[in-house]
Amino acid sequence: MASAEEVVELAKKYNAKIVIPILPLSFLAKLAEEARKNSLIVLLSKMNTVKTTKDLREATRLIDEAPDKRAVSTMADGTLKVVEFQKFEKLIAVEVITEPWDGRIT
Repeated sequence: MASAEEVVELAKKYNAKIVIPILPLSFLAKLAEEARKNSLIVLLSKMNTVKTTKDLREATRLIDEAPDKRAVSTMADGTLKVVEFQKFEKLIAVEVITEPWDGRIT
């Protein structure tokens, strides 16, 4: 997807009332804004970490215990993160708060 507006247009095209995205924070912020303007519900998946491991067999075994609720993602260092779906939550808004940085690490 190129933009939040594109997501909303696709939702309208297919007469969708709910969107469940996996997107960067900045995209989610814009999507929340566009969805609100267009009476669209955006749901986010709440996931809990079951285990992190480097052992593919262990990750596979954990997924096989609950294949309809569990997934795995691979981190840059090769660590496998097994997560389990808990529930959906409705996205209302995303707020990013920043402050000037002087370049020092304290």
